[in-house]
Amino acid sequence: MSTSTSATVQTAAPSISALVALQKDLLALLEVTRTAAIAYGRPDLAERIDRAAVRNSNRELTVMVVGEFKQGKSTLVNALLNAPVCGVADDVSTIVPTIVRYGAELGAIAHYEGDDARDTSIEFGEVALLGSEQGNPGNRAGIRSIDVAIPRKLLQPGLCLVDTPGVGGLESTHGAATMAALGLAEAILFVSDASQPLSNSELDFLRHARSRCPNVTLVQSKIDIYSSWRRVVELNRAYLAQAEMDVEIVAVSSILRQRATAENSKELNEESGYPPLLELLRDAASGDAARLAARTTLGDVLFVAEQLRSSFESERQILEDPNSLAQVVAQLEKAKEHADKLRGQSAKWQQTLNDGTQDLASDLDHDLRLRFRAITAEAEKVLDTHDPAEMWDDFEQWLHQRIGFDLGSHYQLIADRADELAGRVAQHFADDEAELGLVSMSRPVPSIRAKNLGAEMSIEVVGVTGNALAAVRGSYGGVLMFGMMGQMVGLAMMNPFSLVFGVGLGRKAYRDEKKRQLMQRQQQAKMAMRKYLDDLNVESGKNSRDTTRQVQRDLRDEFAQRAEQLQTTIRDSLKTAEASTKVVTGERQRRLTDVRAELDRIAKLTQHADTLAAKLGPVTGATAS
Repeated sequence: MSTSTSATVQTAAPSISALVALQKDLLALLEVTRTAAIAYGRPDLAERIDRAAVRNSNRELTVMVVGEFKQGKSTLVNALLNAPVCGVADDVSTIVPTIVRYGAELGAIAHYEGDDARDTSIEFGEVALLGSEQGNPGNRAGIRSIDVAIPRKLLQPGLCLVDTPGVGGLESTHGAATMAALGLAEAILFVSDASQPLSNSELDFLRHARSRCPNVTLVQSKIDIYSSWRRVVELNRAYLAQAEMDVEIVAVSSILRQRATAENSKELNEESGYPPLLELLRDAASGDAARLAARTTLGDVLFVAEQLRSSFESERQILEDPNSLAQVVAQLEKAKEHADKLRGQSAKWQQTLNDGTQDLASDLDHDLRLRFRAITAEAEKVLDTHDPAEMWDDFEQWLHQRIGFDLGSHYQLIADRADELAGRVAQHFADDEAELGLVSMSRPVPSIRAKNLGAEMSIEVVGVTGNALAAVRGSYGGVLMFGMMGQMVGLAMMNPFSLVFGVGLGRKAYRDEKKRQLMQRQQQAKMAMRKYLDDLNVESGKNSRDTTRQVQRDLRDEFAQRAEQLQTTIRDSLKTAEASTKVVTGERQRRLTDVRAELDRIAKLTQHADTLAAKLGPVTGATAS
């Protein structure tokens, strides 16, 4: 029997309700498998099932709700959940990311940042207040994010909605942070109201979002307010087609949705446009990521079942044919030697892991250096051609956006390369042990925090008075010099020639002083920018190296444990084989009947897992274990 569930299946992807039912069956299968492992004396395999159950219950499918200020993002989240989770009003703007997950009971936790970083439980009614500019102006409370748990069927399959702060022209600090996090989402809802077609900055953001996450939907909000919303939708569809962006558009009215829910009106609900949007979210919740997570869990079940089957199979073979003892023992001894090699440092998968980790660390360090070098060069070019005193706010926003985009791309590279390394290590392990499937790898999820660049520097702008004093100093020196020269030829100190030369030198001194001050500001700005980038480079480099080391540890522990469990299975099989020869003739048939019954139970367990795998359908572009 093979532990692989990656056989080609033509079954269609399950619906959201089917996936929920399948998850219940999967949980029951995990419990049965764990009970069998304990009953057969394999607590190590029971521990593997426990970890698989935790991983399966903790899986999340993140949907980020993004867009500019006052476009209706928070109202959209509230209408989707039919609950006042996020603060909404004409004068209220979201300032803290609000993450909404499924929970059997209402609850909320505020995650604080800074030196006294802590997690604090808060009342559900405080979420809207602390997450908004009105109740937490300028985020003076220092909250990094708010986690909300709420019992909603939409969220039950593992869906996680993230209401993000308005990105303020998509070039602000919030815009940079949002852009950096897009690669962590399974789906993106970009909200833009129907008052006007998409702006150039919105189109740019959509283009970048599509490069990070293929599942992007444009939600055209507030169609109840703007009568020309259909024309706006058609114009946006044309703009997206011209930009060669395959983005679906859904037009909605949150007000109508809330009225429909309050009045239990199917007609109003249809008119609100929410049914197609809910269907999109349900498709995301039952899509490739959810099915791949379930397949990974089934892979653990099948691995455990195979280990249990192997122990009984050797005993069955000897009980049926006692003369086969020498052959069976020889095969098991050879397998034991092979398993010992799998645990050693010279194993092919170990070499692949060590070499791959070193290559990954080197490539990531090089990538980070190139990115920061390019940012520094672009920033210096800007500062060389502009006065920092006149454009510092715009420059700071641009720099934050540029850093956020590049760091987001760098961390996406870490995730992609880590997945690639996991696949190669798993393949080399499977080459030596054909019954093993691929291992699931958790994607590294780095945290990017934008620092306040303004605190790094304070540009002193010299006003008109300072420049005028420089001009006076220059002109006075000119008048004095040429007046003294005039006296040498018999002219008065204050003669027309000394005055003309004095004014000329004064103008030159004025221009030179302005130029000197500009160069001083530019140099000061460059130094502050380089220091900021250097600090960020050091911090990002450490995060990158830490993530790489964690990937190595996760892979090493996973495959080392599999090798250990294989060795335990072979060792138990050897003991069972030797004990089988001591069974008296009268007891042999009874024991053989028991062994066949146990093998039948394990076969049914395996068949159940294969049935669930078939219900999942194929996973596009992914290899599941």
